[in-house]
Amino acid sequence: GRECTLRNGMESDGEAARANFILTHEQTDYLRTYPEENTMTAEQEGQFLKAKAESVNEVEILAEIGGGIVGMAGIDAVGDKDKIRHRAEFGISIDQEY
Repeated sequence: GRECTLRNGMESDGEAARANFILTHEQTDYLRTYPEENTMTAEQEGQFLKAKAESVNEVEILAEIGGGIVGMAGIDAVGDKDKIRHRAEFGISIDQEY
């Protein structure tokens, strides 16, 4: 019965996105990295989100419930060479509560 908004991440989401990354990576062993391997500061995370929002071929979507970030999903280009421009990596993480 809760409303979930999916939207592009923005620079101002840096701290909330970083906190969600750490939380979700603590909750499972099935993500690519351990929580302590994230060395980005909140400011760097904000810059990352800004770059994704401005990108023509990559995106970082945030899931928001009640004003808080509960999940993230991203599509990252594998490369820009002609033979692999169509390839991408997809990742998703959601707080176990949701």
